[in-house]
Amino acid sequence: PVLSHVKIGFVSSSLNDERKGLDRVVRFVDDDRFELNLFGLGNIDHLRFENCTVVSHGSFVSSDLPSVFSNFDILVCPSYYDNSPNVVLEAMSFGIPVIGAAKTGMNSYITADTGHLFDFSAGSKSDFFDLVNRIIHNYPKYREGCLAHIESFSPDSIGARYVDLYREVLGR
Repeated sequence: PVLSHVKIGFVSSSLNDERKGLDRVVRFVDDDRFELNLFGLGNIDHLRFENCTVVSHGSFVSSDLPSVFSNFDILVCPSYYDNSPNVVLEAMSFGIPVIGAAKTGMNSYITADTGHLFDFSAGSKSDFFDLVNRIIHNYPKYREGCLAHIESFSPDSIGARYVDLYREVLGR
């Protein structure tokens, strides 16, 4: 099947925060097969989108998250400065696969079952398309992977791992 009309999401409190990397996403999603859904405050007039549809939804509050994540198929998180961005786990909790920045701490969150890591600085547009294609054509698998993976971040699961660690350290 041909890749067409994939809804990509970018979520940040500020779209103009250079650390979040929206500017690094433009060259990969500026294609008529993509719709880029932006959530956050900021002016994006300086970014040049020639081919993709861009929908700017504006700011949001935490109670809006179900609505936010219902607007796209894949979250992109190109930040090289956030090693543990909340938005990655939030997306996964809604079953949304993630393409996150490679060479960051995101590799402890993003697995082969939940999305992919990508070099937004040096990666090629065709490599990005391949990752999107892989996710879209195996969407149920990625969705289930996200929902299963997020369970390992529940307070009960984290607490149980700490108890196991303490027992191991204390030799019990």
